[in-house]
Amino acid sequence: MTIPARSRDKLELMVKLRMCGLEPPAKTATLSPDNIVRKESGQILVKGNGQNRMSKPSDHTKSSRPKSSKVRAQKRGRWAESLTALYLRLTGHQVMARNYKTQVGEIDLVARRANTLSFIEVKARANAALAAEAISAKQRRRIQRTAEWFLMQNPDLQTCDIRFDVALVTGPFRLTMLRGAWRIE
Repeated sequence: MTIPARSRDKLELMVKLRMCGLEPPAKTATLSPDNIVRKESGQILVKGNGQNRMSKPSDHTKSSRPKSSKVRAQKRGRWAESLTALYLRLTGHQVMARNYKTQVGEIDLVARRANTLSFIEVKARANAALAAEAISAKQRRRIQRTAEWFLMQNPDLQTCDIRFDVALVTGPFRLTMLRGAWRIE
């Protein structure tokens, strides 16, 4: 099914308005870039059809992204964690914890294989370079503090070798594991 060019332009314009945190004008107005004027107050004036209609700023301007894209990002993140957990199980790891949250931070996955305990941060991005860049030094320190907290809560695991891994998910079934991504600072 193809969408006529005129309807596609209207749809694109409505999406752009919502991305700017503005509600689209009334349906009866003709939408085109030529008849839209944005006022300093954040309102949009749509000229045409013999009357001028105002559009008010929407309530979802608190966030930089519309809720729908946040929901999609959260779903993608949960999928990436589930895929990584499945991969770990298939490679002989025992998943000790998922989304381990404490006062000092959060770790996506904690897994053990033999005498090695891995703290795994999962990143889902469009490509591996973007995913790898998403882990800052501050985030690594937070993960390390959370790992120390985990070990204090599980003294029987303190004798294990510790490793920090990163799982980069760049597609529905595309997973890259970076084992030993960083050392304890």
